[in-house]
Amino acid sequence: MSFIKEIFYNLSQDDINPNIKPVRQKHRHVPHHLRKFVSEKIQKITSINLITPAMLLLRDQTIKEETF
Repeated sequence: MSFIKEIFYNLSQDDINPNIKPVRQKHRHVPHHLRKFVSEKIQKITSINLITPAMLLLRDQTIKEETF
């Protein structure tokens, strides 16, 4: 899998505007029989830095703003 990292490493970077309020989307359920497989794949691509985990603080901040 190292060849994937070599191909896509620094290919592009998204410009993230911190002034834009995040949009909440409906959770997409993963079928029970595929959860282990999906979890393993996510861990694998996270470990080679193809994706980065979402920040939990952002989620908590969004929930707090909606409750007030």
